Amino acid sequence: RYTGQSLTQLQFENTAILSRDTAYDSQGVTSAALVELDGVQYLFYVGFTRWTDDPNVNVRYATESRLSLATSTDGGATFV
Repeated sequence: RYTGQSLTQLQFENTAILSRDTAYDSQGVTSAALVELDGVQYLFYVGFTRWTDDPNVNVRYATESRLSLATSTDGGATFV
């Protein structure tokens, strides 16, 4: 997670704001977009539940994923 007042002053904090602890994102997550409205931050992200390996082309790809939403009312310190 990065924090800062502008894009040129970002600082890295070694704190995860998303974790793979539910069935719909048990195989990983990636952030998609964050918007703030009326003091609430809305983090839209993709959660992965299944990956498939294709040995013919040496590629691993997601075969099940879902767009999910986490919200924060404490400035992004925690999301639910």
